[in-house]
Amino acid sequence: MDFFPPLYEQAEYIDSGISILDNILDNGGQSLKTGESKENLNSIKSQIETLKEDVNSLKDKIDSIAEFGNLVNETIKSVEQLKKFGNFLGIQFGDQQTTQYSIRDNGSVSVIISEKVKTPIKSPNIIKTSSSEPQYREITHDEYESLESMYKYLMKEDLLTRNYYTLYNSGVTEFTDELTRKYGISMFGPLPGTIWEILRFLKRSETIESDGKKIYRFR
Repeated sequence: MDFFPPLYEQAEYIDSGISILDNILDNGGQSLKTGESKENLNSIKSQIETLKEDVNSLKDKIDSIAEFGNLVNETIKSVEQLKKFGNFLGIQFGDQQTTQYSIRDNGSVSVIISEKVKTPIKSPNIIKTSSSEPQYREITHDEYESLESMYKYLMKEDLLTRNYYTLYNSGVTEFTDELTRKYGISMFGPLPGTIWEILRFLKRSETIESDGKKIYRFR
């Protein structure tokens, strides 16, 4: 700082003056002009000492200000780093300025927590079974379109889906034609066996023969 060299020169000048006064006092004031007393010399010396103390105090204050300035600069850098990493962690500081790492926030220190909320997918009220048991698999439109024209003529897509859901959700593991009628399937189709033929084609069921009767079960 350009301010310090003049202070140092002034301090050296004051030191030299004090040394000269000391020599004058030691010599009984012989070097002084006529009429100047020892009291005046002491007063001058006191004033010079006071001035020297003021200069030293001023120098200390200037040094403190310089150190404070460095501290402020370091603090600003630390705060910016804190804001930077805070934003990376989802934390925003109140009254912070908009930078490449921050977003303007006029409130107090706040924490923004981003949490993905997963919306549960609604599904039919299907009875849960163990992994070894047949699972309900929704019949897709493409699967329905893969059916033979005769099957699509006998049972529309929404009716097929409803019948499949009703039978699966009954909790029964094996069906006969009579049991199928019990669940009202005959009301929705021409024959009870039609639904099972379609489900077999779609690999949702299988048909076995037992004592001359057809047994249907899911797969």
